[in-house]
Amino acid sequence: MIEVIDVAVPLPPRNPFSYLPPEVAAEPLPGCRVRVPFGPRTLVGFVTGRRTVESAEGLKRAIELLDTEPILQAQQLELARRMARRYLCGIGEVLQAFLPAGIKKGSRGRSTTFVLPVRPAADEALASSLTANREQLRREILRLAIEHPEGLPRQTLLRLAGASSDSPVKTLIKAGLLVTERREDEADVFAHLDLRQSRAPKLMRDQERAAEAICRAVDSERHRGFLLHGVTGSGKTEVYLAALRRCLERERGAIVLVPEISLTPQTIERFESRFGSVAVLHSHLTDAERARQWQLLRAGSRRIAIGPRSAIFAPVDRLGLVILDEEHENTFKQQNTPRYHARDVALERGRLESATVVLGSATPSLESWEAARRGQIDLLQMPTRVREIPLPVVSVVDMRSQRPTGPGGVFSPLLVNWIRDTLDRKEQVLLFLNRRGYNTNLMCRACGHVFNCRSCDVPLTFYREQGRVLCHHCGHTARPPERCSECRHHDIHFKGFGTELVEHAVRRFFPKARVARMDGESMRKRHAHTELFRDLREGEIDILVGTQMAAKGLDFPGITLIGVISADTSLLIPDFRAAERTFQLMTQVAGRAGRGQRPGRVLIQTYTPDHYAYRTAAAHDFETFAETELEYRRHSGYPPFGSLVRVLVQGAEEDRVIERVEKVAQALMAAAMAHGVTVLGPAPCPLAFIKKQHRRHILLRADEGESLERLVDDVEAALRSDRKIQVLVDRDPSSMM
Repeated sequence: MIEVIDVAVPLPPRNPFSYLPPEVAAEPLPGCRVRVPFGPRTLVGFVTGRRTVESAEGLKRAIELLDTEPILQAQQLELARRMARRYLCGIGEVLQAFLPAGIKKGSRGRSTTFVLPVRPAADEALASSLTANREQLRREILRLAIEHPEGLPRQTLLRLAGASSDSPVKTLIKAGLLVTERREDEADVFAHLDLRQSRAPKLMRDQERAAEAICRAVDSERHRGFLLHGVTGSGKTEVYLAALRRCLERERGAIVLVPEISLTPQTIERFESRFGSVAVLHSHLTDAERARQWQLLRAGSRRIAIGPRSAIFAPVDRLGLVILDEEHENTFKQQNTPRYHARDVALERGRLESATVVLGSATPSLESWEAARRGQIDLLQMPTRVREIPLPVVSVVDMRSQRPTGPGGVFSPLLVNWIRDTLDRKEQVLLFLNRRGYNTNLMCRACGHVFNCRSCDVPLTFYREQGRVLCHHCGHTARPPERCSECRHHDIHFKGFGTELVEHAVRRFFPKARVARMDGESMRKRHAHTELFRDLREGEIDILVGTQMAAKGLDFPGITLIGVISADTSLLIPDFRAAERTFQLMTQVAGRAGRGQRPGRVLIQTYTPDHYAYRTAAAHDFETFAETELEYRRHSGYPPFGSLVRVLVQGAEEDRVIERVEKVAQALMAAAMAHGVTVLGPAPCPLAFIKKQHRRHILLRADEGESLERLVDDVEAALRSDRKIQVLVDRDPSSMM
């Protein structure tokens, strides 16, 4: 019998490949990485199992063992298997997501050379008579080294000794009196944060009831899921903190997921100030910093991991609690392979590791709400704000009857008056618009030609500060056109408005106000989020203009007025979740107002004021919205009353894409009836040409997700990509664009 290893490589095939073990003394255990030959190239894969076979004929030998001990544990391997099955991809593709880039690349970060004395030889040399000038310098270097037996950085030692070159140190090293040692720099990823020790406040009755239920589940050390539905400002974070305290007391670890990097600094400040034992994992860290945080978690030096979606894979030992804050946010859905949803992965990991999972939101996803109604997870409700602070009064303005004012017509007269009144009271304002840039499209007045990106066929956005037009999909940038490319006319009209124009309008209307902008362009600088939060907290900002990153979970008591500039942006998207996302966005942004002692007001500007998403958001009535929307979903068979798979076919040549998508559709339709699956399409995507790729899609719908899994398995050959055409399969898609 011959022993072989099963290796999962980062490619679409579902099953691992078998190899002979590498010729090394150490055993390649499951969870270790190995380098293997794969066709004409070599790949790094994960050992998923070991077994014996009667014949190894045709098997290649693994080239190299990269880990002497497993870098992933058995529970992580099992989670990857379940994810590969659910999200219809290769297990090797899933396992790649478990490790941060710095670990995969072996990034060690920056390091410093330290100089240490060799004892007792260095002491004896120092005691001898050294009189020459060069020997005096060496004597001083030896003396400093002996005084710092733990070592001094090489450059620091030379500076303290007054040496102009490195040669005295080299001479002492050759003489065997000094040695050098390379040490990895310890980067303080919290250095830019305002960390102050804080005490846990006395919980309100609703908070206490929710915290006790979660703590009991943590104590039981058995899996249990909760939906914590609390209105904005109800104090969900303090419930999380109480549950984390219990988790640490039980000597178990925890993961806290936030939907946006913009929320990470505020979350870290609260959690680190309370516990002093957290690790942070997000993309604004360098590869080396993320690798170091991952290693601290794996070693057990940190017990709490905080970060966006991918932090669900953090190597937390003895996991006891997983928290998804703002669980409804679509940023928890991964858009690249593996196309997982962090909410579902959290619940699956909780089941595997007997951990408690808490999904928190003021506006739960309808999937989570229905799961709670069916009893699949427990519902905890907190219907009032802490300290009985009232929810803000929300007014809806019908822009059809208004005469908008300001550049681009962004303000209703009522909003201008409310902003002026708020500033007079020395309170803060948040103006929300979910569009970036100054103008959102350019058009020729003479012939009506719209200037689209040539690689994406979507309107270009004008950025006034940069003096450029930009495509938000492919990143193409250029100077604004001076004449029409179709009729050569010079009369180019800049239409639509984004956050940059709103900021300009605010500065013009309120010249004495201190204004800041929070969007994808203004927040590119490292630590920009932290600096903005600090200025808001300290009252250095009067008016904040922001996109949806300003609407998610931020807690600033000074903000008493919210102005939603154009609420219809999200409602007009061709997606069955448009109403749900609009309600969530309106409710969440409204929840930023009046979180302190002063009451809050919200003004929503819309051209469809009678839509149920606005009416229920204005009334802070999630349950009525959910009941209305769920009725539509029930009739259509959309989630949560059915499961979806989106098959996207894309390529550079439109004819090839159309031909391929028709063949894929035929294969799916031929097998669909046997599995009880409905096939819709094929059809052009709403964004039919992106990054020079023509795009068509097919939608599969079934009552049960397992039916979709079996169908995709049956037609796997038809869904394979090739060099010309890419076929992407997305289970539980969050976007139809």
